[in-house]
Amino acid sequence: MPFAFDFILYKHGPFSFELRDELASMQSDRLIEREPRRLPYGPQLQVTDRGRALEHRMQKTMARYGEDLDWVASWLGGRGVTDLERLATAMWMTRHHDDASVPARAERLIAKKPHIELSDAIDAVEEIDALVAPTA
Repeated sequence: MPFAFDFILYKHGPFSFELRDELASMQSDRLIEREPRRLPYGPQLQVTDRGRALEHRMQKTMARYGEDLDWVASWLGGRGVTDLERLATAMWMTRHHDDASVPARAERLIAKKPHIELSDAIDAVEEIDALVAPTA
């Protein structure tokens, strides 16, 4: 999806202050709401009835991106925070150092995230490479 949010490499992976602000705006407009979850998890964002009504009015956009969004949600939905941090940081390294080898990007990843094992970093970079590789 074509988003214009800038991301920086932050505490647990890439982070966008602009996206955070946009989500806060959507919450203020009552399009989404925070749903509390059991500890140790933080709240989860849920689409409100008002947000679903907006989705309904934007059928062309939903048709254009809905399948891709469903795929991303399915691919990431069952992952834990540890996996998400590794994958997001591997994606960041790949986007910013796309000419570097898998081991080089994995080394850069663990330079920023020393708690991640090299083998896990390599696995994450390879998974991202497989995800973004052009299909023949």
